[in-house]
Amino acid sequence: TQVLRRRDGSLADVPKLEREGNIAEAMRAYDAAAGLYRGDLFPDEPYAEWCSRQRDHLRQQYIEVTRKLASLCMAQGNADACVEYCRRALAVDPALEEVHQQLMMSLWKANRRSDALRQYQVCSEVLRDQLDVEPLPETKRILELIKRSRQ
Repeated sequence: TQVLRRRDGSLADVPKLEREGNIAEAMRAYDAAAGLYRGDLFPDEPYAEWCSRQRDHLRQQYIEVTRKLASLCMAQGNADACVEYCRRALAVDPALEEVHQQLMMSLWKANRRSDALRQYQVCSEVLRDQLDVEPLPETKRILELIKRSRQ
């Protein structure tokens, strides 16, 4: 995810684009990379050892790219796009608590307070069902911040 090939065949160093302030081009490169992911590698063989390492690697790269896109969208004030990228990451791994936190905040910033509060419940249920844990104190602080808001 560091270097991506542009449509013209040249390579783009995406972190360098970000450092130089070319956020729009960096976002296009990340979005192009995310668009290449079509789901798990060899989904008909979910327990095949021979492809599990590559499958996990590709899944993690996709999650990393969508999380980066979500962060860039939020930094640019585009909460709605941030929501979309968070949802994409959570579709691949629903137990990513930091992404739930980011989704809660972006929903709140998009004036969707009730959706943000509902997202906490989704997060809590997923963490309990999949990991048998409660949300982190940071997630609970975000919940309280949203509850206290007047939006």
